[in-house]
Amino acid sequence: MKAACYSPEGRPVIRYFLANSSIGVISAAVARFNQNTPLLRFLKRTQIDLAVVTAGLQTIFRFGDFSARIRAGSQAEYSGDLKNITIFKTPYFGGGMNYGVQTSHDDGLLRVAAISALNRWSTLALIPALYRGIILRHSAASFFSATDLTIESPTPGLVIEADGEMIGRLPCRYTILPRRLTLVL
Repeated sequence: MKAACYSPEGRPVIRYFLANSSIGVISAAVARFNQNTPLLRFLKRTQIDLAVVTAGLQTIFRFGDFSARIRAGSQAEYSGDLKNITIFKTPYFGGGMNYGVQTSHDDGLLRVAAISALNRWSTLALIPALYRGIILRHSAASFFSATDLTIESPTPGLVIEADGEMIGRLPCRYTILPRRLTLVL
C-alpha cells in the first residue's frame, strides 16, 4: 500500500507499508509506545505486553476525538468526528487485536474501519471487542472497502502510523499497489 502524506515539517512524503495504517487513538498510542520515557523503557525491558497496555491506557485518557473528511474513490464523502480510522490489508495488529474481517492480499482493495467519536470510558470498553474480533458490531464502528482513500482533518498534530512506524501527518491519500509484491503463504 502507498500513503502520500506530509512530514512534520510540511514536506510531501510517500511511504509504503504492508499490513495497516491508523490515524487517531491507535496512532497516538503507537507514538506514545515509541517514546523513550523511563517508565516505558523499564516496561519494555521487563514485560512488553504491559508496556503496550500502559501506552494504550495513557493515550485513551489523554486523546480526544478529531474531525475528518474522508473520500473513498468515487463513493460519497464522509465528514464527522472520529476516535480512529484504520486502513488495512491484514486484519490482525498490535498483538492479536483484529477487526474480524476477511482480507485478501491481492484483491486490489483497502479495508477501512472507522470508530466514531466516543468518550474515554466508551473507548476503553471497546478494547475487549477489538481483541475478540467483534468490534465492528458496535454502533460506533463502520467498515467499507475502497481502491483509494483520501483523509483530511483540521485537527492539528494528528500523526499517521503504518506498520508500527510514524510516517507523517494529514492530509493523506492511500492507494493500493496491486500485485507489486509476491507473498509466499
